[in-house]
Amino acid sequence: MPSFEGMMDNNKQSAALNKLLGELHFARSEAVKRSRQVVICPSINNNTCSAAQVWNSGWIMFVDNNRNNAHEDTEELLRIGEKLDQDLTITAGHNLAKYIQYRPNGMTIAPGEMTICDSRGSDKAQAIIINTVGRPQISQYNEAGDSLICNQ
Repeated sequence: MPSFEGMMDNNKQSAALNKLLGELHFARSEAVKRSRQVVICPSINNNTCSAAQVWNSGWIMFVDNNRNNAHEDTEELLRIGEKLDQDLTITAGHNLAKYIQYRPNGMTIAPGEMTICDSRGSDKAQAIIINTVGRPQISQYNEAGDSLICNQ
């Protein structure tokens, strides 16, 4: 029987994973609906993309009218993602470290994965894999089908 603490860790991780998955689905649908590029990027100030590429601190989602992958004051801010619980980390693969772009047709510019880890390490890690078509899905393995690795 799992411990109460383990159950709480599972719930925190699942909540963060499902929140991020929902944001990705929303960004994709908004890109198609608006026929505009939509970008999600890490942000520490809820207004600009963070050069530090730290997704744990939160993120912003915006309509990228000028397609420069940076939020301008004239571009509509669609959502602001809150900072994650201090025990959780999101590690984005190289293609997704700076931002995730959805084209007006719902496809991504670059596929990749985001791994969510907690203090329990790699054995309990989960990932969101975004394929070329833009569809995000939850996985217990990386894009290559290998075990996930947490860098804690």
